[in-house]
Amino acid sequence: MLIQEIDCLFRDRITSAKCFYPLNDLRNIKKVDFNLSPDIGGDLIIIDPVNIEYHLTVNVQRYGGDGNVRYLDKKLSDLILSFRVFRSLTLASVIINYRVVTNMQSLLKKIEFHKVSIQFNTLCSLISRSPQMEVLILIDTSTPIPELLFDSIIKISNQHKNLNDCTIKFKNDNRTILNFTSILNLLNNIHCKRVKLNYSLANDVTDSQISIVNPSIEIFDFNVTSYANHNLFSIWKDKSQLKDIVLNLDENDITSVNQMKNLERLHNTTYIMSLKENHLHLPSLKEIQISKSNINMINCLLSNNSQLASIDMGSLSLDDLIIVLNSQYPTLTKLSISSVTGKSLTDIDEQSLLQSFQHNTTISMLKIGYLQLEFHHSILFLFSILKVNRSLITLFLKLCVFMPPDIKSTDQLSPDKVLHDNNTIEKLYIPSFYLSRVPQYNSMEKFDNLLNKYSIIRLKDDFTW
Repeated sequence: MLIQEIDCLFRDRITSAKCFYPLNDLRNIKKVDFNLSPDIGGDLIIIDPVNIEYHLTVNVQRYGGDGNVRYLDKKLSDLILSFRVFRSLTLASVIINYRVVTNMQSLLKKIEFHKVSIQFNTLCSLISRSPQMEVLILIDTSTPIPELLFDSIIKISNQHKNLNDCTIKFKNDNRTILNFTSILNLLNNIHCKRVKLNYSLANDVTDSQISIVNPSIEIFDFNVTSYANHNLFSIWKDKSQLKDIVLNLDENDITSVNQMKNLERLHNTTYIMSLKENHLHLPSLKEIQISKSNINMINCLLSNNSQLASIDMGSLSLDDLIIVLNSQYPTLTKLSISSVTGKSLTDIDEQSLLQSFQHNTTISMLKIGYLQLEFHHSILFLFSILKVNRSLITLFLKLCVFMPPDIKSTDQLSPDKVLHDNNTIEKLYIPSFYLSRVPQYNSMEKFDNLLNKYSIIRLKDDFTW
């Protein structure tokens, strides 16, 4: 849209804009996001950088590229690396061949690089002259010596006290295999609340005197391709400040994790739990994410962790799902399951499952990514739940649809009446194929109108919490 085409009254109301070219005629603009191609090579008109926030993104794939890394235009490279007005800088799939080192301080609060090749001194210069930087994300960023990058980040972290979030992910190849001492040095010296590391480790941890002492880190996410035996948490001295961690957990780690008395969230966990010993006992744990589960594991988790309110799991059997819903766990308010598997449903099975959904009174947020069972009528099953249940605020239930030709359109319940009587539900997943046997709502537009009538948000397929 050209500036000249914007009505004057409307133009004065705009305070934020995403654009390819500068909107320098908007008098009340407070934020501008530039989205550029790597080879655009043009000028950006910047006005009033003190009162207007400028953000810059350069991404190959945004412009229909094939995902291959492309060279950044020299003029644009100079603009990015020497211009000091941007508040955030996001680069993806580009190569910067030009060295730009300057002493001018920038206003950058966030640097985010994905698959960027850049000279080491240029990167360090860019980071070091950004004293207001709060977030640093380097994913598959090519640097000649990773250990030198770690040293630079430690130095910057000590100098720039605003740096709060640091993510470093190296490619899993032989060129970026790190020694444990480098990892240890980073973890012992960085002053960030959130640290995320993805790396390959080369050597064993053999020195029994080695330890990690860092009171700043509260959120720790690490993914290791290990060529050695090591356990970071076994040498982490005071784990009481950790509140959110991501790791693969087995029985050997449980002792270390149980020392995290203030841990609230435990994610991406391959959890192998003995039923007799080594259970998790975390008084502050509120959320856990596990790859697989069963009813015994869920019982142990909820009985041993009194604050646990949210469980996110990869898969669960149909029988165990029914038991979980019928158990009415008092603390469990949020349940997410990627898939539920089981036998073909008989009428008795379907009725038993329906009643377990209908009569659960504790879960307010429920997501089942795929219920791999055959239902004779998905929309009837879904609204039969909502007809009775008064605890669900969010319901995402993806059902496997099975509708033989002799199944007639249902008149057993009215979606309008169900939603009218249910004052609890706020978010609901309804794909179009659920409606194919409901004549009065045979299009998403008609059904969206019904949801809007009751201020209910229709969830999309890619919904996440």
